[in-house]
Amino acid sequence: MKAFVSMLVLCDKVRGLIMNRIGIPLKCPELHLSDKHEDGMELSKDVQQALSLLVGFVENKRVLLKASPGGILRTTSPRIQDIKHIEGSGANDEVQGSDIPCSEVMCMGEPSNTGTIWVRTLTTATITNAWPLGVGEVVILSMDNYRDLRALIVTHADVLICAIA
Repeated sequence: MKAFVSMLVLCDKVRGLIMNRIGIPLKCPELHLSDKHEDGMELSKDVQQALSLLVGFVENKRVLLKASPGGILRTTSPRIQDIKHIEGSGANDEVQGSDIPCSEVMCMGEPSNTGTIWVRTLTTATITNAWPLGVGEVVILSMDNYRDLRALIVTHADVLICAIA
């Protein structure tokens, strides 16, 4: 098995898929960057690993993967799809989000609240297993669907504001 892996690595190096040296200039016109070395440039192991995550190969060409809403990589701040206000309908009201696919939800206790709201994902929120939100406090939770959000609104008529992204 070790001999097979070594042979595979050797074949990839011969074909140029593992880059020890950049022979073709690596350009990024959006950032006004270009490689000024005519004869190529040596790459350290850590740079090779970083490039393997940021660059793809299509038809034996390097392609820069773009991190944008329309690109291949997720961005760190997705666009907000919707904003929901969830009002408690009694003391210790347990609420759950509706079916909206998303990547994260920003939760905030409304500025006029008088109590604490407890939030978490995937299981019923309680005062011992959830994140507390006081007046105007914010927490961002990662989730695949808004329905994964669970909240405990302790005080009647307090409001949880959710920005779904």
